[in-house]
Amino acid sequence: MGPYSGLEKVFESVETPVNHLHFVEAALFQAAKKLKIRTLLSGFGGDMTISDDRNKMIQQYYRKFKIIKA
Repeated sequence: MGPYSGLEKVFESVETPVNHLHFVEAALFQAAKKLKIRTLLSGFGGDMTISDDRNKMIQQYYRKFKIIKA
């Protein structure tokens, strides 16, 4: 299993550009399905929301301790 594994299937099944870790996501989702987990949030890309310094609004909310709103 690697970045080129099942690439054709990935292109057929996603509507967005293919993530370079698509094979890791696929393995996680397959394991979750075997465990009958119905909802799984991978977190891929989520760190950009917090660490991207162009998004000043989120940092302002955090400074004011408005965590839910952030």
